[in-house]
Amino acid sequence: MSLLETLILLAIAGLVGALAEFVIGFSLGGMLGAMIVGVVGALIGSWLARLLNLPEILPVQVGTRTIELVWATIGSLLLVGLLSALRARRSSTRRSAAYTSTKRLTNSLHYATVRMSQI
Repeated sequence: MSLLETLILLAIAGLVGALAEFVIGFSLGGMLGAMIVGVVGALIGSWLARLLNLPEILPVQVGTRTIELVWATIGSLLLVGLLSALRARRSSTRRSAAYTSTKRLTNSLHYATVRMSQI
């Protein structure tokens, strides 16, 4: 596989990963994160398609490699959805603690503002 073919495959993976991140509404951080999501998602989607004996839909051939765009996108959606759910689940306790801290800070600032206006 040549360098140009590798770059084209990475660009396709980046687009698929960015689409999945956009649809789910969760980003892993930049184009590199989208490329990683696209590559891993393509592996997951292709594996699921083979496992379930599903047909190839929208195959794109780059050199000797073939990417099935639909299955790559579905695999990326599953991956980003899983990561989003795990991140939200893990940070839900942090979020409530952060909310409590923010609420305390807001109340303190309000109290300080009221006290300053009385002076």
